Amino acid sequence: EKRSEKSYWLMKSEPSEFSWDNLSQLPDQTSSWEGVRNPQARNNMKAMRVDDEVFFYHSNCKTPMIVGVAKVVRTAYPDHSAFDKKSKYYDASSTPENPKWWMVDVKRVREMTPVSLETIKRAASGDSGSEPRPAKKKQKKEEQIKEEGGHHDGTPKSSTAGANSSVLSSMELLNRSRLSVQRVSPEQWQAVLALEQGL
Repeated sequence: EKRSEKSYWLMKSEPSEFSWDNLSQLPDQTSSWEGVRNPQARNNMKAMRVDDEVFFYHSNCKTPMIVGVAKVVRTAYPDHSAFDKKSKYYDASSTPENPKWWMVDVKRVREMTPVSLETIKRAASGDSGSEPRPAKKKQKKEEQIKEEGGHHDGTPKSSTAGANSSVLSSMELLNRSRLSVQRVSPEQWQAVLALEQGL
């Protein structure tokens, strides 16, 4: 199956296991992505094509966040760690003759100004400020916003932020939080890059 347009993804890794810095220090800044044991995440990797771009996401840590951009440099092939009895990823039901689990190779593209999960959640809710909206005096604040034509802190609310909120709210990161390899739409990709730039 040929595909002309690039696709976008988000791949999670626990920094204590394999971090962005680990990837950056490898030869050619390239690594296989072994150890995925979820069928949907596996299927997503099998759908990847060379030059697809990936958000590298630090998960299960103090501040979960997107930390960099990588790209796919090798399409899916059998995950050999499933065949290794000494590996924590060993799965007796997966054999070289009939592999159950697959992996891709990814290469570092660039480090990002981190975009945290909390930042994405705030933007998805339509709040681009750094602090939660106060619960009290809501009506007065809304009247003030209407008069000033700005955001709740008195600063103009960008149209970019408003447009991005609905795009981000449908991200699998927010709706399928346990999935380790996720699809990202082109619009969601651009919305996250806008958050990185503070837009």
